[in-house]
Amino acid sequence: MLALILILLGVKVPDIILKPLHTIGNMATPMSLIYLGGLFALTKWWGVLKRYELYAGLVAKMIAFPLAFYALLTALTGASPQLPITHDMVLMITVIAGLPTMTTIAMFTGRKNNMPEYAVGFVLVSTLFSLASLTIVSAVVF
Repeated sequence: MLALILILLGVKVPDIILKPLHTIGNMATPMSLIYLGGLFALTKWWGVLKRYELYAGLVAKMIAFPLAFYALLTALTGASPQLPITHDMVLMITVIAGLPTMTTIAMFTGRKNNMPEYAVGFVLVSTLFSLASLTIVSAVVF
């Protein structure tokens, strides 16, 4: 909230504050990957691979939803040309909708002890499945 207020007021943050914040921000991805690797090593996620609902959910989340969303946005922009949505934006949104599950899902479920094995397995399988699903979605929409 404070950042939004500072941006709206046009306040310039000094470099002595910005540089450490950028350094911390640049470490977010490597740290989450290290954390996720630790979860893969310490969690018994392999039992999740035998659950059929995992694969049904993956097909729905990573193939059916992006293609349905693409069809909806294409129809919406065709029916309402005054909407400020270009075809490139529709393509970008479609690809983003087909991306794998965020690693933070595994972090949050691990913290709350709410089926962390399932979440870690889903993150792993969705990342591997995205190799095929993004190819399929891209082949259809491009």
